[in-house]
Amino acid sequence: MNLSPLAPLRSAPLQPRHLDRAPRNPREDPGNFPGKIDTASASTLSAQMPPLAKLHNGNPMSRVSVRINPHRNEIEIGHSGVIRGVRITENDGDDNGSGVLSSSLLAFEAMTMDWDWIRAGVSTAVPRNAGPECAVYLNPTWRVLETVLALSIASWLIWFYYPKLRLPDGKYLRRNTVDRTVLLVALCVLLGLEIGYKFSTKTVIFLLNPCHITTAIQIFLLASKPSKTVTALFRLQLNLMNGPVLAYMFPETDTRLLPLENFVYWAQHGMIFVVPYYLLRMGGEFNIEDPWDMSWCGVSYGINLLYHFVILQGFSILTEINLNHMLCPAILDPFESQLYRTAAITHEAFLCPFLCKMYCLVAKRLQDSAKEKR
Repeated sequence: MNLSPLAPLRSAPLQPRHLDRAPRNPREDPGNFPGKIDTASASTLSAQMPPLAKLHNGNPMSRVSVRINPHRNEIEIGHSGVIRGVRITENDGDDNGSGVLSSSLLAFEAMTMDWDWIRAGVSTAVPRNAGPECAVYLNPTWRVLETVLALSIASWLIWFYYPKLRLPDGKYLRRNTVDRTVLLVALCVLLGLEIGYKFSTKTVIFLLNPCHITTAIQIFLLASKPSKTVTALFRLQLNLMNGPVLAYMFPETDTRLLPLENFVYWAQHGMIFVVPYYLLRMGGEFNIEDPWDMSWCGVSYGINLLYHFVILQGFSILTEINLNHMLCPAILDPFESQLYRTAAITHEAFLCPFLCKMYCLVAKRLQDSAKEKR
């Protein structure tokens, strides 16, 4: 039986696997299950199975649906939670001798956690947003090879550049200004609204997308006292400017239907640009490396690859939700093919450091120009 979480569970033809214990008697041997299922039995079993589905502590499991496909001779179990263990056993009952599987012969038992609040609201009607078609877009073998390639590049980048990272030894005093407080409050409100929208629409899993992580990092930078950790995070997040750029170039707002939800999308990504400029203007602990020093760019991109191919891809495969397009390409992706992720690894390897260095250069020019006018 394929235990793909948050997706219909399909057993091999009438050969359920005992996951949590070995068979206790011959009647629980999958090989003893009859070989045919008729439509009447399928209908009866579908009606009687949900009441039999229980949590480990004895509470009913929410929204369990069972369907039997008599043509393909399959048992399909749809569920709203993450199935932690499934056991389909043969109970006492009489076989009518015609090879028809009676509903009284099966009992379904599952240990589950209800994760509806995280992903139940994700729409599969929006193209390339979620669903089995998106999940099977990539060839499985190529997905593995591509993941190995990405993780190898990430590991090399971190191994090569991390020893070259340098931070200044100066001590800095925290400067509390009105504009800093206003920016902090504005970011907190925007992220708070975004979190509220995700909970209300049961799409909390999308908070894993990189731009939300970047916003959280910037809130930390605005709120924290001076330290080397703050300086390091500031330099690393400067290499994440590709996120809002791509969000503006290829906006995805089809599923944002609540009041002001679209506004929050544009405002949040815009603030990702604004905050670093303000912090650069403040100076102090918010300083940058030499323009020709690529060590921070290399480490940041390595961490970015790890986050995408371990965290985002892992949750995407588990849930069949296309987090930051790790399962299938966006509709507007010009590199749409089996190699779209390889293309992304390549062009983002140039785009991330380019945007970082250009951003810092433009910010410095603007600051110098402002000083000359005073």
